[in-house]
Order: sequence, then C-alpha cells, then structure tokens
Amino acid sequence: MEQKKLPSILTIIGGKVLTMLINKKNLSYEDAAKTFYTSRVYDILSDEGSKLWHMSADMIYDLLDEELTSGMITFPQEQ
Repeated sequence: MEQKKLPSILTIIGGKVLTMLINKKNLSYEDAAKTFYTSRVYDILSDEGSKLWHMSADMIYDLLDEELTSGMITFPQEQ
C-alpha cells in the first residue's frame, strides 16, 4: 500500500471506532479518542505490516473492547 493511503484508512476506521466507543461505552469524544489512540490495538493498526487495517471497524472495536476488558488481544485466525 502506498504510504499516503494508510493515514486515510486510519482516519476512516478511527472515526467509526470512536463513534462505537462513544455510543457503546458512553464516553465523551475526548475520552474515546484517548482510549483508542493510546491502545495497543491502535499501535498495531497503525503498523501497515500488521494488515489489521484490512479488518472492519466492527472487528477492530471488538479487539479494542477485549483489550480494555481483559488486557488481552485475540486475533482471529485467517481462513
């Protein structure tokens, strides 16, 4: 992927994940942003080589929720 496309994808996915955090966890925008952008999930997502950006925002939210709940991240197996 071209380097300039990843930030665009992160913006789209990030916006959707932030909206889910706000709606599902009743967080303010600021708290949702801090939660997401300081998470291990975001660190992995922003590494192009991880290919996590291929996943839907719903799946990324589920990974983030797992990280927040248990401190663990269980990646789905590729089919």
